[in-house]
Amino acid sequence: MDINKMIALPYDELRALYRNFLHSQSISNATINTAYVDTFYLWRKGSKGPVLECSDC
Repeated sequence: MDINKMIALPYDELRALYRNFLHSQSISNATINTAYVDTFYLWRKGSKGPVLECSDC
């Protein structure tokens, strides 16, 4: 999914999509929960911009 489309989604919808993605991977529930919570920490506490940015792009 394009990053601009992801940014335009409501916060809860984006989190639900990410959680579904994590469940589609072959990883443990503990890893899923950690990734699910930690991924959006900066988003909630920060500027709402992309969490990762490419400095060499």
